[in-house]
Amino acid sequence: MTLRYALIGVSGIAPYYVKRLARLPGAELVVVQSRSPERARTFAENHGIPAHTADLESILNDPGVDALLILTEPARHGEIALRGAAAGKHLLLEKPVDLDPAPVEALLAAVRNTSLVVGVVSPWRFDPVMREMREALRAPEAQGARLAQLMIMSWRDRSYYERGSGWRLTGSPVMVNQAIHGLDLLHWFFGAPVGVHAASRISRPFLGCSDQSAALLEYADGTLALVGAGTFSRGRHGPRFTVWHPGGVLDYDALMGPSPPSGWRERLGRWVAGQPRWGRPVVDGMARVLEDFTAAVREGRPPAAGLEDGLAALQLALRISEARK
Repeated sequence: MTLRYALIGVSGIAPYYVKRLARLPGAELVVVQSRSPERARTFAENHGIPAHTADLESILNDPGVDALLILTEPARHGEIALRGAAAGKHLLLEKPVDLDPAPVEALLAAVRNTSLVVGVVSPWRFDPVMREMREALRAPEAQGARLAQLMIMSWRDRSYYERGSGWRLTGSPVMVNQAIHGLDLLHWFFGAPVGVHAASRISRPFLGCSDQSAALLEYADGTLALVGAGTFSRGRHGPRFTVWHPGGVLDYDALMGPSPPSGWRERLGRWVAGQPRWGRPVVDGMARVLEDFTAAVREGRPPAAGLEDGLAALQLALRISEARK
């Protein structure tokens, strides 16, 4: 069985999905939709997609489309997904699942007693090192008091926030946009927090949403998690994730090892300096998400990250973001 996808939205991340679907056995991208006919046509021509349209209803009524991959502005995710569910389409939603929990809750109710598969893009769940850390925390020596720390820092300039329709200026707090995968990771590791102590603020005057947030999360198993996120720090900063427990420490960067060298010169320089030349290979999480979702539809099972997971991450992100000081 080939799962026939429709791409809904031609946002900046859309080309990455096109490339991954092209390499995925058992999946086919058959049509792309954008509210702009010109953008839909240009995108289809540039990426070799056989059909394009500005009419979402035509896709919903097309029996040749099995699943919607929804990449529009987040505030439209829930509304489009509700229409897709009513049309009997499987659904894969980019992060965040929406900017408002209400349509997500309505979607949950709409698909609860159906055979539809609804997934949320959560690539960190497919990282082998993250999976090793999660499994290690189940060991007897890792039980008891635990302290986790997750830092997600990046740089986003004014042009990023004003791009397109400018929705990011007011609808893209750092916890909802950049940190949503990290909050999903904590949910996957520890479940729902029983206590949330947070503060968020706007560090730059042109913004209408918080770009600096920190929270202390309390979990039922005794774990405390410190979470910080921001988009104001220039330079490159990878996510940093560490868990201390009674038996020791699990640190993502240490387990991952050095980043793969960019070429032979860097490998030679590491060798001369006596440094490790190779780290663990970086896994393409987005490709794994598509593989898992496609298999879930075929097998009639839930995907690795479902709609309830996406809703939990969104609700926590909003709760932290709204604790503005």
